[in-house]
Amino acid sequence: MPKLNANLKAKQLATGSVDVDASLQTGPSTSSAGPGTDQKSIFFTSGDHRVRLDHNKNSSLAMTKGNNDFIILKDDKECVRGEIKPVHAHCPEQA
Repeated sequence: MPKLNANLKAKQLATGSVDVDASLQTGPSTSSAGPGTDQKSIFFTSGDHRVRLDHNKNSSLAMTKGNNDFIILKDDKECVRGEIKPVHAHCPEQA
């Protein structure tokens, strides 16, 4: 199972968004603080890394549900597996 590493995170941040069905995300999808206020986004965690990606139907990245995790695809090929963290006031697990 591929985990998010610094190189994959950099590529995802360069894209900045993911095509994700809203039904995959439980709870709110908009942050109430910080630079992404009121934008729909998703916090994806894998290994020791976390990335925030905006929702965008036209993104080159897509997210789907696996058996016990979530999968980010690029060009229909699996890039990384991980989990979705809930959106709170700002970044999860940060003060």
